[in-house]
Amino acid sequence: MLKLDYCLKDLNTFGLDIRTKYYFSFSNEQELEQFVNERSDLYSNGFFILGGGSNVLFTKDFAGLIFHPKIKFIEIINESDHYVDFEVGAGLVWDDFVEYCVNKGLYGIENLSYIPGFVGAVPVQNIGAYGVEAKDFILSVRGYDIFKNEFIDIPCSDCRFSYRNSVFKTNEFRSFIILSVKFRLCKLPKRRVEYFRENPNATTLSYWSTSSLDFVPSIFKSITKLNLDKARKLTADYGIISLETIRKNIIRTRKRRLPDYRVLGNVGSFYKSPIVNKNKLDQIKKSNRDVIYFPMQNDEFKISVGWLIEYCGFKGVRVNNVGVDVKRPNMILNYGNGVGMDIDELAQKIEDSIFRKFGIRIEREVVVI
Repeated sequence: MLKLDYCLKDLNTFGLDIRTKYYFSFSNEQELEQFVNERSDLYSNGFFILGGGSNVLFTKDFAGLIFHPKIKFIEIINESDHYVDFEVGAGLVWDDFVEYCVNKGLYGIENLSYIPGFVGAVPVQNIGAYGVEAKDFILSVRGYDIFKNEFIDIPCSDCRFSYRNSVFKTNEFRSFIILSVKFRLCKLPKRRVEYFRENPNATTLSYWSTSSLDFVPSIFKSITKLNLDKARKLTADYGIISLETIRKNIIRTRKRRLPDYRVLGNVGSFYKSPIVNKNKLDQIKKSNRDVIYFPMQNDEFKISVGWLIEYCGFKGVRVNNVGVDVKRPNMILNYGNGVGMDIDELAQKIEDSIFRKFGIRIEREVVVI
């Protein structure tokens, strides 16, 4: 459905009062193909593919065309004794699919509960939480290239997934509209609990399984200075924690930590945590022994971007009607009637300050329009 001069306030989780010149929503592949073939003139001034609006910052009204997928379905396409393969429409709310899988007793994505947005955004961002990334469960991505006028299926191996990144963020795929995603979920659990935080000064250690089971921090609430053997024994004593319990506790944790975007506009994590080599980490640790970091592969380390922001003095800072969350510095909030330009300018100040003090360029997760 095509609409003119359309308000996007309810379609971005910052709650910014932004309008677009043209807005087109579609509920199946045929509607999109027909529109592209007949009305390509409408996006000569640019276009943007908008999903749930949970990872976008509009700094002004949009002069082009907004594509908004509303394809919503869950279809089983293959099944064995060990797994189930699904194809899921890009316009389905991601957490609805997670809930569906949990209710069906399928393992894999339960740690990704309550992450806002649509299924179509999942491979773009390679969403992740609590030791789990979406890439480990994606089989392929189907979409339509509006420049080539063709449907394309991209296998997982060609998606070039990495930390909060994928091929779908590159210019090569700027005209590619994701229509559906295929996932593989497991019928059988894998029990592994691993230590996540490597911080010698931490007072609380965080544990979860890399296969997304046994979400310990919410179950055993205030576990202080717990070693790995103790964590394994606790989960063994209690048996395999149910999917429902994992999901319930993750949702409880996220609700406790993250403000509701319907009350305070936000996009969740505004920045990626930067990844540095050991030399850079050692350099920072010489003068900042309390730095929070996490071990990665290939002798690299992820530094908490929240710690960097707080160290630079931006925690709780407010400018006009926008500001940095006082509890989670990696969140920028719209306190009401905020404007995108104020958010963008505040973010730039944060980035410049971190670069001056640490020589690190932090990267935004949010897409700025």
